[in-house]
Amino acid sequence: MKKLSIIIITMFISTQNFAQSMLTTSERKFVAEYLQQTKQDFLKAIKGLTPEQLKFKTGEGEWSIADCVEHITVSEIGIFSLSQKQLELPSDVAKRKEIKVDEKTIVNRLANRNSKAKSPEVLKPTGKFPSLEIAEQAFTKQRDSCITYVNTTNADLHFHYWQHPATGTIDIYQMIILMAAHSKRHTLQIEEIKSNSNFPKM
Repeated sequence: MKKLSIIIITMFISTQNFAQSMLTTSERKFVAEYLQQTKQDFLKAIKGLTPEQLKFKTGEGEWSIADCVEHITVSEIGIFSLSQKQLELPSDVAKRKEIKVDEKTIVNRLANRNSKAKSPEVLKPTGKFPSLEIAEQAFTKQRDSCITYVNTTNADLHFHYWQHPATGTIDIYQMIILMAAHSKRHTLQIEEIKSNSNFPKM
């Protein structure tokens, strides 16, 4: 009888943990809408730009719009791929206590252009895409795939984690939000470049 009680309790805890690990309807709605909105903002910001405008830099050592587009696209592919690798690791309920940020904090912190950050070498622009169109297609394909994923996945996103310098420990759900906020950050950078007084006219 005692063994049966332990089994029942263990099953109950496992069921509760599984339920907590899945995205809620409101979480799916929030992240899907945020992914869609930041996608539209980015595509709108680069629409119709000339080669000269894409290459323009506000100063020596600064990024051009083409650089920002490449960085956003490469980061998009890399972050989502890494999120899937993190899901292959064992889940850890206890590690949730290490999360110190909520979704709103992640969005605000990543999109804050007053806070400077250094890009990892692997994500620095090097001219990977031969044209804006090819980069845009790669971004759109990855982002649309991610939107479909968050609308359909039953993966254990809340009990798998990632460490980011700007946020500390976050779960995979938050990691996807961070990815979208990262694209927003650099979309704002693109708008800053376009607002420069020396930005080439059409």
